[in-house]
Amino acid sequence: MKEKGHIPQISIIVPVYNVEMYLCRCVDSILNQTFKDYELILIDDGSSDNSSQICDMYAKKYDVIQVIHKKNEGVASARNIGIKESKGKYIMFCDSDDYVSPFWCENFMKYENRLKKSFVFCEFNIVGNSQIKFVPKKKGSREYDIADFFELQCHNKVGFPWNGCYYGKIIRQNKIYFPRDIIAEDLPFVLEYVSHMKCIFSTGKYDYNYYQNDRDTLSRKYYTDIFRKWREKYWISKKFIEKNIEREKQKKVKKVLADFYLYPFLHSLENTFDARNQWRLLKKIAYNYSVVRSAEFQECLEYADCSKEGKRYIWLLKKQRYILAYLLQRISRIKGGQ
Repeated sequence: MKEKGHIPQISIIVPVYNVEMYLCRCVDSILNQTFKDYELILIDDGSSDNSSQICDMYAKKYDVIQVIHKKNEGVASARNIGIKESKGKYIMFCDSDDYVSPFWCENFMKYENRLKKSFVFCEFNIVGNSQIKFVPKKKGSREYDIADFFELQCHNKVGFPWNGCYYGKIIRQNKIYFPRDIIAEDLPFVLEYVSHMKCIFSTGKYDYNYYQNDRDTLSRKYYTDIFRKWREKYWISKKFIEKNIEREKQKKVKKVLADFYLYPFLHSLENTFDARNQWRLLKKIAYNYSVVRSAEFQECLEYADCSKEGKRYIWLLKKQRYILAYLLQRISRIKGGQ
């Protein structure tokens, strides 16, 4: 039992919403940490299943756990409340359907001397149906330049709040919170934090297990306005580059950024014609035309390596002739038997 008034080394924030099937696995993995000086804050975001009761059950049994019940306002709101309630010197996040290795906290604390000046992150596995989909082949800590952030993002290593360890003083002094008025709330939080750091550092340890439900992967979800999500991320990333990366490196980094966003930008045009979209054909075409005309889309086409895409299709998109690009794509698919 911790002494009254004890300030923990780490505050672990877990937003909870309708995850009764996975919540115990998550909480148990945190309670099983070899590093014990932490507090665990469970934010029940208005769950309608048994998640709320499970949180309370754990809080009664373990004095390191604090439960906060609130109305449903989304994961950004839940994490922000966790930040405001946190007392730890360092702050970490875990999603309630994910789970961590017993050495998750310990491996971050091995690099405590770096945490005040570096954005320190761990590697992660992607798991689904209890099976690890990605098994790491290489391990080893490594330091990166801030300009390498987007290269790391391309390799699916950074951009998420849950595989980093954050110096609480930086977050509190600079009032770094998750924005609630945009779709992509994770990236601006991470980038704002990174902007106060001198470098990026990987522990090289695969201590986080990201659970991906096979029936509910992003590629199978449908968003009416998915381009807005990717556009927000691109705009936020571009602003970060212009503000925090040396001018001589910016062109190279912007190319990395464009290469990363080219596929989701092009996919957003396809997404408009998803069978679940009830818009009429003319509205779909008009919407995609506005997408193609956007500054973010055109800049991405300018910087990205488009060699894997049809030359005529890309040329028409660059010229903002979307109707012709749409017809070209339809004809190509008809000829291809799709």
